[in-house]
Amino acid sequence: MNRLLRRQPLRNQKEKKTVMLVGFVLNIQVRQSAIAVLETGTNTKNPSVQNGVTLSEEGQLKDALGFLNATDNVLDRCAYVSLLQGCVKLKALSGGKIFHAQMHQRGFLGDRFLLNTLITMYATCGSPEDSRRVFDQMPTRDAFSWNAMISAYARHGFSQEALVLFRQMKEHSEIQPDQFTFTGVLPACNTLETLAEVHEAITRRGFQYDVFVGTALLDMYAKCGIIEKARDVFDKIPERNIISWNAMITGYLHNGYIDEALKLFREIPHRNVVSWTVMIAGYVQNGLSLEAMEMFRQMHLAGVERDAKTFASVLPACANLGAMQQGIEIHGEVIRSGLESNVFVGTALVDMYGKCERIDIAHKVFDKIPQRNAASWTAIIAGYAHNGHNMEALEIFRQMQQAAVQPDSKTFASILPACANLAALEKGIEIHEEIIRSGFQCNVFLCNALLDMYAKCGSIDKASEVFDKIHGKDVVSWNSMIAGYAMHGCGNEALKLFQEMQQSGMKPDSVTFVNVLSACCHAGLVDEGRKYFNSMSQCYQITPVIEHYGCMVDLVGRAGHLEEVKDLISKMPITPDATVWGCLLGACIIHNNTELGEYAAEHLFELDWKNAATYVVLSNIYASVGRWDGIEKLRKNMKDKGIKPAAGCSWIEVNKQVHAFLAGNGLHPL
Repeated sequence: MNRLLRRQPLRNQKEKKTVMLVGFVLNIQVRQSAIAVLETGTNTKNPSVQNGVTLSEEGQLKDALGFLNATDNVLDRCAYVSLLQGCVKLKALSGGKIFHAQMHQRGFLGDRFLLNTLITMYATCGSPEDSRRVFDQMPTRDAFSWNAMISAYARHGFSQEALVLFRQMKEHSEIQPDQFTFTGVLPACNTLETLAEVHEAITRRGFQYDVFVGTALLDMYAKCGIIEKARDVFDKIPERNIISWNAMITGYLHNGYIDEALKLFREIPHRNVVSWTVMIAGYVQNGLSLEAMEMFRQMHLAGVERDAKTFASVLPACANLGAMQQGIEIHGEVIRSGLESNVFVGTALVDMYGKCERIDIAHKVFDKIPQRNAASWTAIIAGYAHNGHNMEALEIFRQMQQAAVQPDSKTFASILPACANLAALEKGIEIHEEIIRSGFQCNVFLCNALLDMYAKCGSIDKASEVFDKIHGKDVVSWNSMIAGYAMHGCGNEALKLFQEMQQSGMKPDSVTFVNVLSACCHAGLVDEGRKYFNSMSQCYQITPVIEHYGCMVDLVGRAGHLEEVKDLISKMPITPDATVWGCLLGACIIHNNTELGEYAAEHLFELDWKNAATYVVLSNIYASVGRWDGIEKLRKNMKDKGIKPAAGCSWIEVNKQVHAFLAGNGLHPL
């Protein structure tokens, strides 16, 4: 701005101060706006103007205007346009409202151009209600007025209001919809009926061949799942641009048409960075992380420079694959590109390192993000919880609240498992209250996490209460509640709920039967367990996996049918893992079966000879039958191999603060 002032001949010092005000509020070099301001004289007799200029330089719009209001300084039409554009850039709603008030006092509210700018400013700053008030008070409206208001409603999710205004424009206004009207209203068409209505209007007005209207139209058809109609619109666009191609590819990927998307991608005359990024993100969205990594590699070979969105799209593929080495290499590219401080890239890096079990690096990356948003905080919280650092997750959640960052539904869903794992019921209740205050109590995903937390914290009644209030229960809702009953030994309640699940029309999945068999196990319902296990393949076409066999070994073993267990294991179509052998070993200690216990322990030693728990359980079996020589042999074996039992750990919650205690550690102040 100073360079601009040196190049322009200024009539006097007061004009220089006014131009500086406009430029600093915009925080950019606005040559044309500054020249426009120079067209009028400005009274700057009061020294407060200089203070206003300084505060504007710091972006403090409201304080700057306070100083200017203390003077008889008068800004003209062009100055107000520039200042409102500054509010748009800074998303400074309060500053914009002050400018609006000044314009009202100085008689500018008959100026249609200024009023259109006000509508845009309010919409961009997140207040479509204020945009509508300005719109309703306009003495005359042009196409821009209608289009800006319709677009404001659609952009902020007021679909019905956008469509009502579109119909009013079409039927009661002298101004008819143009291509900008249609591109503005199409995002509000969230049903096939409204989409068909707008499509018909587009055809009547002859805009079906317009590249921008056509692209917006095919995008909405794809989002509504009518991919054939989207392709039909795409094929009828006579002169497609790269945005059209990318939109059609995105539509295919969004609806799971991977092969069609790839075929169209290869047909693009000139691919840009967005084309490649769309393919990478689409592969990840469809669970094809390896293909996403390969597309990223091909992008590099094609010499296309990657941007922030590309990195943010490919890093989840590394996270899903646990491919930390590739993630580290991409991190190096991010640093060389100067994008490490980008909030979206930084968040993706935090998420990747957290899922790859390097929470230490994740936190270092998190610390380097200058402007953290809710997603950034959620990624680091989820990382700590995923790696079993539950107390640290709660501490970071507290820091997020202190930083005045509003948690979203994903944040709450990430922190609730930490409460569950610590059995921190009071903290869980506190978070539940915050969820209600935030208006997320109807979120099914979040309700599932809540009922799981209550069940694991020992409050099965509260879990049942949450479950009963869920509208539109999904399979996870039913599974979580059945698992909660199973965990508390309420086998009959779990089986009753399973019957209700079937009656509701919800189809059980593999996880459902793990929970049902677990309920039978905890309640000792052997016959019912056998029945449900056999029904999996016979009635539901679900092939039992290792978790189901583990439940059956535990169920039948606890009941004392050890030979049946041995026979079941020998006939398993899959190789038994440590869980299966561990269940058998646990049954042997209940029924003092030394021979079968040694048989199970041998297999556990083969799988993991460093696991101290196997030695301890086998030692207890020996002790129950007086095999002291066996105990001595086990202890010597552990000593020779340097194996030590893990210290016992427990925790309590006092005043919503969780305290952990380790056996043999007297350092805790409590």
